[in-house]
Amino acid sequence: MIKLIEIPVPEVINKKTKALAVLDAIFCQECELRYFSHNSKWSDISEMGSMRDGEGDDYFILFINFGAAIKGSCRESYETGTNRLANMDHKLIPKIYVDFINEPAFYIEEATFIIWFDVVDRKWKKIGDSNDDDYLGGGADSLLRWICGGPEVYKNWAEKYFEKIINIELVRSVFEFKPIDMNFVKTIIFDIDLDKLQEDLEEIGYPYIGYSE
Repeated sequence: MIKLIEIPVPEVINKKTKALAVLDAIFCQECELRYFSHNSKWSDISEMGSMRDGEGDDYFILFINFGAAIKGSCRESYETGTNRLANMDHKLIPKIYVDFINEPAFYIEEATFIIWFDVVDRKWKKIGDSNDDDYLGGGADSLLRWICGGPEVYKNWAEKYFEKIINIELVRSVFEFKPIDMNFVKTIIFDIDLDKLQEDLEEIGYPYIGYSE
């Protein structure tokens, strides 16, 4: 199982969730078929990153005030009853995250793990029924591989999911948070709607270089 100490700090995760959302926007123009999204304008003071596979596995990440909270739901863990959250002690959760944790739209009743970043201690903390404070169960291994892994994790998955060859240099560039060059993207995916991509990039909050005729 993944250890809490292995999960990146919010600043790193924020860039990774943006990168994942950008790559999905590039390789899949149908929003409903994408796994990853990121809204840099969730509110005046917060951002939201998410992954939904359409089959019951998902995570939602709130970024706020240099901190973050993650709610994850693994279908297998939920259905088998393993690592399911029970009798959550809300007193343990900082007030700044409570509304997010309890938001019905994020399927709190199906959550199999919840963690948050303590901005004072500079470390992740959890709530759940695992007895080992160092490890995070509830299917976190499979769900958080996206934000703990690198470009190769996305490329290997995307080639199977989208059934196309994925340019690893583009993936690496996005993970390094380099501005997207629309002209280069057009050479890779000639039929891409660049106006739609630009809208996606602005919502995600990712830098780009405009397309020139």
